[in-house]
Amino acid sequence: MSGAENSAPDALDAHQLNRSCSQTTSHGNALHVLIVDNETRFVEMLRGLLEIDGHQVVSACDPSTAIALAEQERLDVAIIDLSMPTMNGWRLAEELRRRQSNVGIILCTGWGREIADASDERSRVDVILEKPFRLRDLREALQEAYQLVAARLRKLEKS
Repeated sequence: MSGAENSAPDALDAHQLNRSCSQTTSHGNALHVLIVDNETRFVEMLRGLLEIDGHQVVSACDPSTAIALAEQERLDVAIIDLSMPTMNGWRLAEELRRRQSNVGIILCTGWGREIADASDERSRVDVILEKPFRLRDLREALQEAYQLVAARLRKLEKS
């Protein structure tokens, strides 16, 4: 993809945002989403997009705050950055799953999907979302994470 195809203005297209209010997941469910990234502007932009789509959003700019939130609130999906100063996204994913085993985890990375996919720690997350991304990519990642969690829960119920 070219840089023009990944630009932030595409993610903020007014027509897309107006249509998005009814497009939460394929089941129409509003999700409770945790965003964790040390870049405050990114967190606020992502929060705005998710709230417009009808999701409930909590956010943290550091992993320790994210862990505290996970101890206090039930989460459906966590969107976490791979590279943060105090704890990387792989470790944070592990900590979040210790507290909420059924949370869907989307790992965001600017390092490239190939690097993240090749990691020995890939199994700690459900979806990898490469930065920069489009609004469509974010929605697809949320839906995929949600569906993976639902499948895990169905599997647990059967056993």
